[in-house]
Amino acid sequence: MAAARWKGTSVDDFTVETLPPAALVPSAVEPNIVNASAVKSAMANIVSRLRAKDQDVALILPDPVVRVFVQHFDEFPRSPQEAIPMLRWKLKKSIPFDADETVISYMRQPRSREGR
Repeated sequence: MAAARWKGTSVDDFTVETLPPAALVPSAVEPNIVNASAVKSAMANIVSRLRAKDQDVALILPDPVVRVFVQHFDEFPRSPQEAIPMLRWKLKKSIPFDADETVISYMRQPRSREGR
C-alpha cells in the first residue's frame, strides 16, 4: 500500500507499506480487503510514519480496483433504470471481467462547445 500527505498543493511526504500476499486483492466484483487485520495494521503504520493522525491522506490504489471511462452519447437516458443497462452493454468489451457483476456509477457531463 502507498499513501501520500499534502502540504498546500504539493506532496509533503509519502510512504509505502508492504502487505502480506493476498491481504488486499484488486477486484471490481469481489471484496478487496481479504485480510482486514493486516490492512488495518499497515494503515496504522502508514498514518504513524506520515504523522497524519488528524490530517487527510490519500491512499493510492492499484489500477484494477477502479476503472474510469468517458463515453460519448448522442442521447443518454435520464433514469438510472435505463442508463445502467446501457452502460453495462457499452462496457462489456472494454473490461476484463463480467460487466453484469460490476458496480457502476456515472455522472453526466455538460456538452462541450464542439457538441460532444
